[in-house]
Amino acid sequence: MQWWGDFEFESGEQRRWQIGPLNLWISRVDNEWRVVNSWSGDPLDPALVIAEPFAEDEEPAPSLERRRYLFAEEGRLRILPRVADRPMVTRPEMPVILPAGQRATLYLATPLWVELSLLSSSGAALVFAEIPTWKASSTWYGENTLEGNLYYATRTRARLSLPETPGPGPRVITCMQVANNHGEPLRIERIALPLPQMSVFRDENSALWTEAATVDYEPTGNSPVQLQQKPQQALGATTLVSGSREDRSSNIIVRALSAALRGLMP
Repeated sequence: MQWWGDFEFESGEQRRWQIGPLNLWISRVDNEWRVVNSWSGDPLDPALVIAEPFAEDEEPAPSLERRRYLFAEEGRLRILPRVADRPMVTRPEMPVILPAGQRATLYLATPLWVELSLLSSSGAALVFAEIPTWKASSTWYGENTLEGNLYYATRTRARLSLPETPGPGPRVITCMQVANNHGEPLRIERIALPLPQMSVFRDENSALWTEAATVDYEPTGNSPVQLQQKPQQALGATTLVSGSREDRSSNIIVRALSAALRGLMP
């Protein structure tokens, strides 16, 4: 069962979602949509609640911010999973060392954003809110304090094999193949993912994936980085759920990932 899709709300109807650590309450009153959200303290919270009605005595705590979105017409609610709106630096829980001449496949999970939009009678989707499933911290990432960008920061288990039957949770998985063509071991302590240039796909188990990525680390430091058009073939058939936020500019992608690897040699 997937937590995204199109949902019909009657006026006065209230529903609740829990997507991992994100709790989301949505209600409709005529042409007004009301949204409240909170986060649990566990970024790996596996809970999943989908469009569950809630009564007045089950409403969110009064201390939580309530947001009202007003529209000129009625419509259906569309909920979509999106990648983060900034690149993300992800750190393995333990450093990964790739010996000279070796190749490895890493599976990196990052938090999703939840996009809310109203489907108007014309068929247009009017986006009115985006909420992260987890509030990732921010970090400055670049060659120095003058050259770089503001990224999100998170941790990953950096699995070496496909997760066992992952379901439609709060994270999206990137399959990255890294080849060390250098004569020395490559110590991977962090990896920068250009998430705004990546899309979200669904596999047959409703687990969510980005396009696969490959990095060939060369002694010169000019590491060619490629984003594939789809997730890895081992997943079988996949379906596009939401497109990338930004154009697939190869230069930006190369800088985002190659800069990460250049800084990882001991």
